[in-house]
Amino acid sequence: MSPTPGSSRAGLRTAAVLVAASLALSSCGVDPAPPPAPEARTGATPDEDRATSEAPSPPGEFAGVSLEPVPGSDGAVRRTVLDSSNEGAVDPYDAEVQQAVADTLAELAAEEEPAPDAPLLVLNPYGTSTTGIWARFATPQDGTLTYTVSAPGTEDWTRTAVDASADPGVFETQLVGVVPGAENTVTTSFRPADGSAPVEHEVRLTAPAARSGHPGTLERSGGEADARELTEGLFVLSGLDGSKGSNLLVDNSGTVRGEITGRSYRADRIEFHDGTMVVPVDLSTLAQIDPLGRAVRIHELDGLKMHHDFVLTGAGEAILLVDDGSKDSVEDVVAVLDLGTGESRVLLDFDDLMGSYKEQTVEWAWGEDDEEKDMDWLHFNSVDLLDEDSLVLSARETSSVITVDDFRGEPTVAYLLGEDDVWKGSDYEHLALEKRGDFPDHGGQHTVVGVRDESLGDGRHWVELFDNNFWQMRSRPDYEGEIPAGASTSFTGEDGDVSRVRRYLVDERARTYELVDEFEVPYSSIVSSAQRHDGNLVVASGMAKVFGEYDDDGTLLAQYTVDTEELLVYRVLKYTFEDFWFGTE
Repeated sequence: MSPTPGSSRAGLRTAAVLVAASLALSSCGVDPAPPPAPEARTGATPDEDRATSEAPSPPGEFAGVSLEPVPGSDGAVRRTVLDSSNEGAVDPYDAEVQQAVADTLAELAAEEEPAPDAPLLVLNPYGTSTTGIWARFATPQDGTLTYTVSAPGTEDWTRTAVDASADPGVFETQLVGVVPGAENTVTTSFRPADGSAPVEHEVRLTAPAARSGHPGTLERSGGEADARELTEGLFVLSGLDGSKGSNLLVDNSGTVRGEITGRSYRADRIEFHDGTMVVPVDLSTLAQIDPLGRAVRIHELDGLKMHHDFVLTGAGEAILLVDDGSKDSVEDVVAVLDLGTGESRVLLDFDDLMGSYKEQTVEWAWGEDDEEKDMDWLHFNSVDLLDEDSLVLSARETSSVITVDDFRGEPTVAYLLGEDDVWKGSDYEHLALEKRGDFPDHGGQHTVVGVRDESLGDGRHWVELFDNNFWQMRSRPDYEGEIPAGASTSFTGEDGDVSRVRRYLVDERARTYELVDEFEVPYSSIVSSAQRHDGNLVVASGMAKVFGEYDDDGTLLAQYTVDTEELLVYRVLKYTFEDFWFGTE
């Protein structure tokens, strides 16, 4: 696939350039057990492709912060303990808790006056990063801090740390890269700007296991990649089935280098704003986490629950796919959250935009024996900005891409891209783009991205997506229209079934679309993702429990297998974390 000039957003977009003790978090959220997989060919899809999560258990009453040594560190590394007056686990995503931890760390620094050869080291103090180490020391001059993490059976991990302190006499950072569940040696080297000899420090510690329960390494196989062909960054695995509050960080060798933790919901993606990392932590909460691991802002949605995806605008707004509990249907509302004011509201209700099509659909249940049915007539599973006035949405239930113009003002559906038989006879038939060329359409697509490219000329843009190549339309059991040739109806997959990464060229003026590039990837009936990252493509086939990095021609460079008995991995995206955690010398 040829490069997309100007592609800079996450999704198939290039990842944006930026954003410890183990706390008793396991009881902060209850993760639902996966439902039984339906029989192949029934077309049934379990509830894993919807953003479901039971409410967290009531947190313990916060009673203060204490410190204790981390095992295996001889007291050189400490961890915070969030004390509870009723022995229940304390929710770290509470503003009072975050402030109390910050105060405790400040008091510790004032008492001990740490230096580069004896830095303060606290493991996961804020409860957001399982093996991240907060590090602080005083220094009379500027300098550069590099560090190396060594653990048995893994490659050494060396990075330059970003100084997050506003005080010129203090170096403060988070050391990311400690392998969960392993014996780690962390060596720091501070090189003063005046060229004097570097000051080194070494510490050993036994890192806590990942909250998700996954091992510290993933099997890497496939491809003929030279390590230099892989892009820089960490793969972020979100939505590990059965542990949705855990998001693993994996390096190019397949070693787990950390874990971003929420309450009970996956980080559908990571976005960066105003020096913070923006992540969902439960169905109704987004947090802005600074480079040190502190949740500096915690945003609660009012009466709305997130599912599947969100994206940030240039104005600091989070555009979110949500459920509105006051409605009789699900997966059909878009909301906006202003990160500056914390205010949220419904932005688009597709009852208003496409209500007459909804009348053609019926409620349906995920499992054949389920008594509860949902009016899930669109099933939005990704959202992206085509530009600051237009949204691109993936409606999995209709196997269509839907673009909405003027989404803040007087929104209108601009076009529908996909199998046009889905829309025949409806009030929206005229919005379906005409296919140019002979190729089967996509089915059940995920992570749809729109990319404006000035070189294409006015009115033309790219649409890129993960084509699951899985066909079902449970909301319209009487559908008799065309089904894309080669599309599978098997949830579990059969011999010969494949998914694809695709790019379309859309001509808004001619009202056409054509397939420009595609390549095959392991079959995944639901979930999955594709992301353009620094010229390569990061692709996850969630049901196959594999993800890989491909070059621009679709050649597999490396593939990683997630060792889990669970059903799936929701999405894998790659981020450099440059100028957030990691810097350059």
